[in-house]
Amino acid sequence: MIHPIRQLALPLALLVLASACSSPDPTAESGAVASGTAAPTIPDTMAESSPALSELPEGLIVYSQRKPDGTYAIYLMKPDGTDRRSLVDTEGPDSWPTWSPDGRSVAFVGGTAAQPDLFTISADGTGLRQLTDTEAAEQALVWSPDSQEIAYNVEESESGPFAVRVVASNGSGDEAILSSGPGMDFVAVTDWSPDGTTLLVMVDEVSAGIGLWAANSDGTNLRLLRESTGDFGSGAKFSPDGTEIVFQADQDGGCIYRSDPRATELVRLTEGCVSGVALTWSPDGQWIMWAGGSDGPADAEVMRRDGSERHVVVDTADVADVDWQPSAGR
Repeated sequence: MIHPIRQLALPLALLVLASACSSPDPTAESGAVASGTAAPTIPDTMAESSPALSELPEGLIVYSQRKPDGTYAIYLMKPDGTDRRSLVDTEGPDSWPTWSPDGRSVAFVGGTAAQPDLFTISADGTGLRQLTDTEAAEQALVWSPDSQEIAYNVEESESGPFAVRVVASNGSGDEAILSSGPGMDFVAVTDWSPDGTTLLVMVDEVSAGIGLWAANSDGTNLRLLRESTGDFGSGAKFSPDGTEIVFQADQDGGCIYRSDPRATELVRLTEGCVSGVALTWSPDGQWIMWAGGSDGPADAEVMRRDGSERHVVVDTADVADVDWQPSAGR
């Protein structure tokens, strides 16, 4: 079974098969690029025409995109899919870009294919900083609501062990707060609540499948929200006010759901979505955007929080790990 955060371990052939269509040939343009060479800038995608797209809140979308060589770089765009431009491109694949809650910085996993580490960079492409330097594979990450800490996932190998670690945004104080072990094959954090008290966590219990769990921000008091014989809770994210969560679940054919924070009352928003999607809320909590995630890239789509007004904003099938800039960053 491929665990939900194992994007970097997927073979290139699988990523190519995940595409619905080929990528356009990029044109080079100078920009903020960590490796010292320019990342490709992709022409604006012709988003599906609708008056609703003009109503999208401000705040840039940061996302990772597969390049022609199969690696990933990180880009910015407007929520309607226009004004796409490069932010950073390190030597290896760059994935899981995530805005700090103050909207001033982006944390991401990059470096080299052999050793992905955690980095931050300012929204204007300056101030690249490496936070970790380990042989383990750092993966999906989330910020604390005060922008002072980052929780991230680590796998020692494809078969584990797995851990959730927390590091200060200046790179100090790195420590594990949750680890796989007897009875728990896999663990990964997906979000940090706006009030700072709770982490959303995916846990694979032995023979029980991946379920959605919650834990205190220090990793204590791990408790089950919803279990599943398949995968439940992939990409789970709190709404900006913390009153709802959105996630993907492999039930009823696979789709996106919205619910209360305890995942008790489910509202189905889409049908037949790809598994392992990356999800993000607009700053006002009225829109939801998603794209490919751990299982490979896909189109980027947006819809209202009730599932209406669904539109494709990037149709090149090579977008992953989208995150909407908080309003404070404007």
